[in-house]
Amino acid sequence: MKFTLSWLKDHLATDATLEEIAERLTSIGLEVEGIDDKAGLRPFTIARVLDAKRHPDADKLQILSVDAGPSVNEGKPLQVVCGAPNARAGLVGVLGLPGAYVPGLDVTLGIGKIRGVESFGMMCSERELELSEEHNGIIELPETAPVGTAFADYAGLADPVIEINLTPNRPDATGVSGIARDLAASGLGTLKTPAVARIEGEGECPVALNVESPVCRGFALRLVSGVKNGPSPPLSLLPLSSPPPPSSLSSPFFLLPPPPSLPPPPSLLPLTLPDLSLRHISDTTTHSERTTAFIYTIHKTTPTIQTTQ
Repeated sequence: MKFTLSWLKDHLATDATLEEIAERLTSIGLEVEGIDDKAGLRPFTIARVLDAKRHPDADKLQILSVDAGPSVNEGKPLQVVCGAPNARAGLVGVLGLPGAYVPGLDVTLGIGKIRGVESFGMMCSERELELSEEHNGIIELPETAPVGTAFADYAGLADPVIEINLTPNRPDATGVSGIARDLAASGLGTLKTPAVARIEGEGECPVALNVESPVCRGFALRLVSGVKNGPSPPLSLLPLSSPPPPSSLSSPFFLLPPPPSLPPPPSLLPLTLPDLSLRHISDTTTHSERTTAFIYTIHKTTPTIQTTQ
């Protein structure tokens, strides 16, 4: 289980340091396996290649004129020697300035000469920054990426990533809010419980429902359509350094938490619905995350709904 420190603090108000949080997680049974803190990438800057021309003494090298923003070299372009095949004028990438440590190469950059031409930095690949194994070319960012901005801030990499080892008896910790709840219960901060906005259904619901039991104070079904399975945009995966999730959201039925006002439901509450074929389902109640959850099982004939703890 991986989550960022800022993500955790969205659910937990605490002034504890990263080290204190890691120590407390381990002490409450959520063993911290590792912390990936990419704050070292802060010296790397988003830069735009203004011009690219062949190196006079090397066929596979180019001499780039690079704009790294107004705060670098008084806003004047820098000269950078680069051997990446995709280096070209107009490309927006990641520039390592002299003094920056390149983790993938285990070197600290300096001003040097490459085949007799001075280079004042390095345009970096993903593998050189240990973001992935991609090394066929330098990083290409959207043209709208803000030149002169720290790459770590732009890509969300300045936020430490905490990885914990989950045991089978801790399903409550498969979400960040559950982890925050456990930390708050241990005395490390205060749990944040933001209100969940009500989501209204669109269109008419073809399902006729009559709840006769006073124990069930709310009922909700939801159909999600237009979901396309596929890898997420690469930049959105950088904070967690994880591969795209496998095929997900392939089913229109989900495990939904109960409304916050509901008492813990009984172990079995049968409700009979008419024969139906669901094409559109609208939400009829609000809900917030709790340990107890409803599992809705829908059948084409003689459908029943069961609640479980």
